[in-house]
Amino acid sequence: MSQVTVVTGPAATIRKLLKREEYVNHVHTLKRRTKHTISSAAALVSAGALTVGALAFSLAAPMAAHAAGSTVTVTPANSQGWYTQDGAPTYVNGPSGADGSGSLMFQTTSLNSSKENYFHTTNTPLADVNNLGYMLDVTAGVPASYQLQVVGATAPDGTGTVPFTSLVWEPAYNGQVNGPNGGFVTESNLENGTWWSTHPIAGDPLGNNGFVPLSQIIAANPGATVVNYGINVGSGTPNATSYVDDVGFNGTTYNFEVTNQPTNKDQCKDGGYANLTDASGNGFQNQGQCVSYANHNNGMGADDQHAEMH
Repeated sequence: MSQVTVVTGPAATIRKLLKREEYVNHVHTLKRRTKHTISSAAALVSAGALTVGALAFSLAAPMAAHAAGSTVTVTPANSQGWYTQDGAPTYVNGPSGADGSGSLMFQTTSLNSSKENYFHTTNTPLADVNNLGYMLDVTAGVPASYQLQVVGATAPDGTGTVPFTSLVWEPAYNGQVNGPNGGFVTESNLENGTWWSTHPIAGDPLGNNGFVPLSQIIAANPGATVVNYGINVGSGTPNATSYVDDVGFNGTTYNFEVTNQPTNKDQCKDGGYANLTDASGNGFQNQGQCVSYANHNNGMGADDQHAEMH
């Protein structure tokens, strides 16, 4: 899995900002438990991979550009740019209803400090986000939320900017249950729904006490930029389990699978082997290894391997 290194500002400033972000979200959790008699803090974000006013970037591999309208298969062997900021979900087979044979399981323990998340780095103006969505199967506790991590939002009074905030979409504030939902539900066009911000910003001056259309936030923050998008189950939500698949952002859908085996040798060519795995989820080192595997698993046998290597 790719490790993320960030461009850092003064270390003390960064630490204070991240601690404040965690504290704000934890307070919000307690308020919601009291007000709604539910435990719902799925919007907690550990922003440890972000800087103040700077973009996170990966040194492990260059970010791949994906065509709008494409589906990208993500596996443990090839994370396609996805990474965890604090607590990784698990790639699993199933459950029933997932796209393909697998999905991501986000699961917290009985500890209030337990959390899991998975994010993808981007550099997209907030005004340009579209086709936001995910498939969600909640089997216990608070549902996983969809989040946009944003820098450069306008302060509520219109003077200056807010260094960092997370914009959060949750089922509970969009007419759905705040717990087990009976199987995979496709949550689509989230940009048309109700969101809240972890910090007060223009368009959502109440921050985590305000629930407003994303369009209202976009209109009030013309200079805001999305630096990460992804899924989160935050601290303060113990014993929660959500399965997630087909996360969508700006026309690209990410399908999460334990394996992504080639069904024919042609899939291995032109660098395709880098996105494929064997039955155990192991990636291929080169095209020849991938072709050999595809041939064996499609009945060609050892005698035909050399002829089919290229």
